[in-house]
Amino acid sequence: MNKTIKMKSIFLPRLPHANSVQVWMDNEHRFIAANDSTVKLFGYAKLDSMLGKQPEHMKCQAVECAALFVLQNEIVMANQKPLIILDIHPYADGSTRTFMTTKCPLYDQNGKIFAVECQCVDIEEKNMSLFLSRLLSMDKIFNAGSANQTSYLMSQSNPVTSLSRREEECLFYVIRGFSMKQIAKLLSLKPKTVESYIENIKSKFGCTTKQQLIECAIVNGLIPFIPRSLFGKANLSIILTS
Repeated sequence: MNKTIKMKSIFLPRLPHANSVQVWMDNEHRFIAANDSTVKLFGYAKLDSMLGKQPEHMKCQAVECAALFVLQNEIVMANQKPLIILDIHPYADGSTRTFMTTKCPLYDQNGKIFAVECQCVDIEEKNMSLFLSRLLSMDKIFNAGSANQTSYLMSQSNPVTSLSRREEECLFYVIRGFSMKQIAKLLSLKPKTVESYIENIKSKFGCTTKQQLIECAIVNGLIPFIPRSLFGKANLSIILTS
């Protein structure tokens, strides 16, 4: 029998059981609906004990990224657009899962956003999982307190900056220690072209050195951002072996 949950005069369906994670959070980031799989992975015995809680109350190691989950919700609500995320987190059942996550705004009858819908699908493709594992290993210096998990945002353009597609691609690699020649080879560009893109990025961020650029990338939340255009390139699992 389909159950409903009433909150703020809005009736929400109890989401069906599935292997994927499916959860709704209101505009104050409280859980208001979830499927059975999500309830168990988040460490709750039943749905009722999870409703009204926020990501910071999750009963699994993924709670270390609670602030990041909230930030993602805020981006979705501010931009009123879906956000695609690559997630790798340990859960209450002892497993570490890799998900392709889509977060979308939900609107009430007055056209106002009242919640964010989060749907996570298990990534079974081995190369993608390998890519994320290697990327997480490279980024562990940026993930204080969460070295074994994170969420990576994917979109056509970063919602925080005004960088071009090529500038975003170059920035992704330069902050991870790749040289101009390596980046040029990976992106099929000339080294001087890459150098020009990097100088443009520095100018936009008001930086003069690579270290300042990395610091700006951290401050602007660009570390967990992967330009979606990179996934049309060569095998990223191989690229990140360097």
